[in-house]
Amino acid sequence: MSEDVAVITGRGGQGTKLAVSVLGEAALGIGCFPMLYSIYDGLIRGGKIASTVVVGDEPPNTPIRSEFEVLAALHSGWFERFQPKVPDTGFIFYDPSYIGPDYPGLTRTHAVQIDFADVAARVGDQRAANMVAVGVVAAFWGRPSLESLRTAVVDVTPAHRQDRLDANLKSLEAGWEIGLPYGAQRS
Repeated sequence: MSEDVAVITGRGGQGTKLAVSVLGEAALGIGCFPMLYSIYDGLIRGGKIASTVVVGDEPPNTPIRSEFEVLAALHSGWFERFQPKVPDTGFIFYDPSYIGPDYPGLTRTHAVQIDFADVAARVGDQRAANMVAVGVVAAFWGRPSLESLRTAVVDVTPAHRQDRLDANLKSLEAGWEIGLPYGAQRS
């Protein structure tokens, strides 16, 4: 059974749960089986959060994993907890605004600096940094398709966030372009 496993870490309010929901919805759209799981501090905004997504050709047994092929870190929140769970062959996409390149352990993996909010700001709205991460992860995996992701963004974006839809789609596409070369390096 083929499975792709990722964790997106950040702070509450950055949209990590929405990000894995988009990945999961898009995976369903191409006939795959997603499973999602999030853990977070008791704070509503600003607390640590880690959202996991597993996409399988068959239904995954559990989203709780001891190892993650890819980590997208939007903030330093829980980075220290999940970074060691990325194997030497894995990829870490991290925001240098919050995590320095000299962080212990980054040299043993494929570590890539991406200023997610800056990329999102350049195409429309820095608040869509989570959609940049979605694009990076999906392009790295080679699935779900960009078209399935676009549909999922439209379907999953809450009604009170429809004003951000265009920026979310542009940020998704920008992340996809950033992630493509790294997918070609995948072991």
